[in-house]
Amino acid sequence: MNIQLDPRGTVELELMGLKLKMVPSFTNLSMLERSTGKGCVFIYQQSRMGNIAVSEIAMGIAMVARPVEKGVKLPKEWDANTVGQAIMDEGFDTYVGVFCEWLNAAMSAGPKKRTEEDPESGEA
Repeated sequence: MNIQLDPRGTVELELMGLKLKMVPSFTNLSMLERSTGKGCVFIYQQSRMGNIAVSEIAMGIAMVARPVEKGVKLPKEWDANTVGQAIMDEGFDTYVGVFCEWLNAAMSAGPKKRTEEDPESGEA
């Protein structure tokens, strides 16, 4: 399993044979809230205390993970139950960490800064 976290908090991972990315954005946080019926601040606090629910992790990954490669679509069976079973099959502990890293990055986002790797990004 290959998992990468870039300096801006985007997580790249492989799941169900797909190369995926989870971007820390307002849109993705909003989708997480709508899908779980819980506020992101609450989920974030629960994750920091080690009390995050398995369903929140599966739902979160199912809702915000998107294929890295353009033109690749998620399979028709892509939902929280299928994703949940896949993360159980591939190693649940790893995906707990991945989801919590992404959520932490999203909840602590600040102004974008230019980086040496990407000088066109962010503010001066």
